[in-house]
Amino acid sequence: MLVIESEEILLRGLASLMDELQDVEVVGTATTPGRAQFIVERAGRFPDVMVIGSDTFDRDELRAIRSVIRPEPSILVVMKTAERELLARAAVLGADGYVLLAGLTACRLADALRDTRFGRLPMPAPLARLLLGRANMDDHRMQGFLLTAREREVLTLLGDGLSNKEIARLLRISVHGAKHHVSNVLAKLHCPSRTAAVVAASRDGLLV
Repeated sequence: MLVIESEEILLRGLASLMDELQDVEVVGTATTPGRAQFIVERAGRFPDVMVIGSDTFDRDELRAIRSVIRPEPSILVVMKTAERELLARAAVLGADGYVLLAGLTACRLADALRDTRFGRLPMPAPLARLLLGRANMDDHRMQGFLLTAREREVLTLLGDGLSNKEIARLLRISVHGAKHHVSNVLAKLHCPSRTAAVVAASRDGLLV
């Protein structure tokens, strides 16, 4: 694991919780994205999950640090509060899981890490309500908020007309992995085909 949090006290608290967990090794801790990237490059050991504070990264910074880690890690976002502004910010990060700091225990953190690693998208109720509350939003666009960062990348490559094999080669993953991500994208956007997913994503502003 790699833990990144801008507040030193919270950073130490998260690292301390992880020390209580079995089968969890903390590769490093950092308070800034730049420091995190330095730690990863120096350590030569890449984390499979990054745990970050919701206000530590913007989306571009998050994408940049993920790009130097292979295979690309899953992202668990720790949200300090359930305030609407922070919920909205966390939603657009495209992370693989979310957890609230309030009431966070070693057991709950272990469950969130496990779910994040295996693609089960843990999400606190306030964030789920925010997404579901977008009732006036087109269904495809609302589902787009539930895509992980990797799935957003795959969706963009689908928009470029790439095959599963080409996606796998570009993202440095297996063809099976690429096929799995494509299937997840189609399922989350409720689209029967790759073409339908690209059309819906283009219409609803999900392609960047």
